[in-house]
Amino acid sequence: MPTTLAIALLVLGALIALQIKARGSLRFSKEVWQTVLAFAAVLSIGLIFGKTAFLVALVVTYGALRLFTRAPRMPGPGEREALRTAAYTDPKAARRLRNLLREEMKGHELMRQEALPTLSADERPAAEAVIEQREQQTRLELEQLEDTIRQLKAGHGAA
Repeated sequence: MPTTLAIALLVLGALIALQIKARGSLRFSKEVWQTVLAFAAVLSIGLIFGKTAFLVALVVTYGALRLFTRAPRMPGPGEREALRTAAYTDPKAARRLRNLLREEMKGHELMRQEALPTLSADERPAAEAVIEQREQQTRLELEQLEDTIRQLKAGHGAA
């Protein structure tokens, strides 16, 4: 058991060290903290109840992490275009498109935080301009969609 515990602690330490190296700080995403906490919980179960419980908890935790931390399915270009068309008359489509656009805004911010620092000084301005342009387009579409949603609500309330 001491060897298993030592290896598990090393893996936990390596996960945290890799995140610190990649980010330069202890400010991790929610998913990273979920993984670290889940791994720590498995270690605790292993320490308290023994090797069999450790292995069972490891399998259950892995399954739960796979289930709860998967990325949402993003619609393809055709689906997105259909949502844009339907958003003018269908409140549900408008809300779905709004959520997609909000996720896209988060993606722009993530690109700015994660990808830009990895680029060379020569590549960075062009990449930053592309991100800025896409962010402006997304922001404009989101503002227009918010107006449409307000109009749909007003029309629905009047009917």
